[in-house]
Amino acid sequence: MSKPRPAIIIQSDLIRLDSSVTVIPLTTRQSEVGRIRTSVVLDSDGSPQQNFAMVDKISTVKPGNVGTKVGELTLKEIRAVERSLLGHLGFGSRLTKKR
Repeated sequence: MSKPRPAIIIQSDLIRLDSSVTVIPLTTRQSEVGRIRTSVVLDSDGSPQQNFAMVDKISTVKPGNVGTKVGELTLKEIRAVERSLLGHLGFGSRLTKKR
């Protein structure tokens, strides 16, 4: 049995969470490829700890595998994860402009 891993829920609030939940898992290890891991701070038990969002490991899990909420990202962290995720998926600044 593996230890529970914190994650960021990236699924729209408009989608019901009763069949599946899409998440970005977190780790305390930084990647050699910095753009794949974006730094976020979790404040669990009153002690802030740096974590890294693994945008290269997006997954969909059963709602029963989602535990209790441990915090919220700041707007700055949300934007950083969003940029990293879009870059990993191939969207973003490299798109050609419409003519």
